[in-house]
Amino acid sequence: MDPVLQQLLDAEHQKQVSTINLIASENFATETTLRPLSSCLSNKYAEGEPGDRCYPGVEIIDKIELLAMQRLKQLYNLSDEWIINVQPLSGAPANLELLTALFPLQSKVMMLTHDHGGHMSHGDAGSLISKLFKVSQYYLGSNALLDYEHIKQRLSEEKPDVLIAGFSCYPRDIDYKTLKQLCTEANCHFHVDMAHIAGLVAAKLMSSPFIYADSVTTTTHKTLRGPRGGVIFSKTKCHSGVFPGVQAGPHMATVASVAQAAFEAQQDSFKSYCAKTIQFSKLSGEWFVKNGFNVQTGGTDSHMILVETVIGAEELLGAEGIYVNGVHMVNGKHGVRMGWACMASFGVGEAEVMLVCEAVKRVLNGERGQEIQKIVQEVTKKFKY
Repeated sequence: MDPVLQQLLDAEHQKQVSTINLIASENFATETTLRPLSSCLSNKYAEGEPGDRCYPGVEIIDKIELLAMQRLKQLYNLSDEWIINVQPLSGAPANLELLTALFPLQSKVMMLTHDHGGHMSHGDAGSLISKLFKVSQYYLGSNALLDYEHIKQRLSEEKPDVLIAGFSCYPRDIDYKTLKQLCTEANCHFHVDMAHIAGLVAAKLMSSPFIYADSVTTTTHKTLRGPRGGVIFSKTKCHSGVFPGVQAGPHMATVASVAQAAFEAQQDSFKSYCAKTIQFSKLSGEWFVKNGFNVQTGGTDSHMILVETVIGAEELLGAEGIYVNGVHMVNGKHGVRMGWACMASFGVGEAEVMLVCEAVKRVLNGERGQEIQKIVQEVTKKFKY
């Protein structure tokens, strides 16, 4: 092993287990989910799909990919009308691949504006979707919640071919039934990107989009706690958007890891982790409200909360070993997004969550150094990973 590389890997591992990660889009995969990523599957090319490959010698590869599809179908209790593709490299490619497979170029796409919590890859300026499709936006209400009457009006005004729901900075559950009704009235395809909440949906702790959506995409590395990958679920076959559309040979080691993650997500221990994630998120939201902070929407239904802060708060916290994302608040102010899946994966309890909240408050109030480090060390010594 390259000694310099090994030193860097060891340093990164040590950093991850000695700091507090509140980044809502990150998690810590289990050892058994990580294992396939360093397997012999990295040696194999498998362009195409099971039963129709461009390379020979893929009999076992086909079984692995079919297993990943089967495990996901079981996990989300899907009927056979759903067609699954487990080859996308991540969530952004999955969205692009689905749209290019199902819709002609220059079709109309409507997304939640990025400043209100929509993901940039859904069509924000600079994204490839924005260059290939005509993109319009809808917005949250002044209370930072989805305004379904506003969405109905925007659908009438813009007449998009597809509406994208599912967001990167929205802590509340979504009324998929109402959105489907609005899309049906507008003759519009209803697509959901459930990347952030895929694990919570699997655990039946948040509403499932599959009852009403025409298509769904997700990453596999956020609350689902799998490898860095993506999945497309569609009622219309869209494999061509993946290959030869955007990708060639799939990363079969990742596909195998997705199969393992989907298997683990059906176990009681996974459901307990998801319940604890939401418990921590709600608890932290209540704590910050009681301590005078503006928490967007007043709380959460999910793994994340959004808290108004001074500009640069994420750098101040990061310097103390507490990692968060900076975000736009609907009121135009700066804020940070705090996710609690990592803390739940590390097996800590409510006492540690309260310590983290206290440390965040003290840093934002100007405290630095030794006393904050004591809190970080007290929390991280309880990590089980």
